[in-house]
Amino acid sequence: MVTFGHDGARLAVLPETARGILEEIMKTRAREYKSDFARRYVAEGEAKGEARAILLLLAARGIEVPESARVRISETTDLSLLDSWVRRAGGVESVEELLDPR
Repeated sequence: MVTFGHDGARLAVLPETARGILEEIMKTRAREYKSDFARRYVAEGEAKGEARAILLLLAARGIEVPESARVRISETTDLSLLDSWVRRAGGVESVEELLDPR
C-alpha cells in the first residue's frame, strides 16, 4: 500500500491503474532544463561550485592563493577550463602552475 504525506494518508482507495499512473508521475528522474534562462543559471551554479572546489583543494594542500588568482578562479565560467583546473589542483605546487595554460 502506498502512503504519502506526514499523516499517512493512503491511496488504497484508488484503482490500481490510477495508483500506477500516480507512482510513475512521482518518480524522481533527471530532467534537462529547456529554457535558456534555466540553463544559464544552472551553468553559473556549476561554475561557482567548481571554483569553490578548486579553492578549497588548494587551501587544504596549503597552497597560498593570491587575491588576483582567487578572483580569476571565482569569475571563470568556462566549465571545461574549471574541470581541467579541478583535475590538476591535486598535483600542482603553486597556483601559478595551476593557472598556466600549457
